[in-house]
Amino acid sequence: MGKASRIRYLLLRATLQALFALLLISIQVSPQHQGQPARSQALRPAGLLPDPRLTPGATDPAVTQANIYSTICQRGYTRTVRPTFQVSNRLKHQVMNRYHSAGSIHDYELDHLIPLELGGCPTCLTNLWPQPWTSPGAHEKDEIELYLHGQVCQGSITLAQAQHSITTDWYAVYLSMNH
Repeated sequence: MGKASRIRYLLLRATLQALFALLLISIQVSPQHQGQPARSQALRPAGLLPDPRLTPGATDPAVTQANIYSTICQRGYTRTVRPTFQVSNRLKHQVMNRYHSAGSIHDYELDHLIPLELGGCPTCLTNLWPQPWTSPGAHEKDEIELYLHGQVCQGSITLAQAQHSITTDWYAVYLSMNH
């Protein structure tokens, strides 16, 4: 990488980090819903965010800030904790029943609100929700998961900051990056 390319890269990285820091600062706890994160006031398509009463998010206690480099930042980590197809399929049916989801199981991804690559609990029902295969939806959230994972593993943000921002409103992070 040439010197000019390196400078452009560093400027872009600093800009993204600043935008992300501003987003984290702007996320506040709503006074009318004590203890629940405030959702952005912008209109959201139905099903874009999980019901916070059913899916507040849950973490894997084996993943901490102190051990991220031996857990989530290790290549292939999620393969070691991801449930088998049979377990995932059973959980997907349970979660769809909890959410009273219409349509086929193929219309949804069984999503970990706090993704495995950010220390999310693999099998906790409080971390799972039926995310529609719509746009925006599962594919866009996957982008945010990868972005936040990179930020945590680079040391730009803490694990707790990433987990908080994705449970509060992953779509706001997406909008701040892409719009």
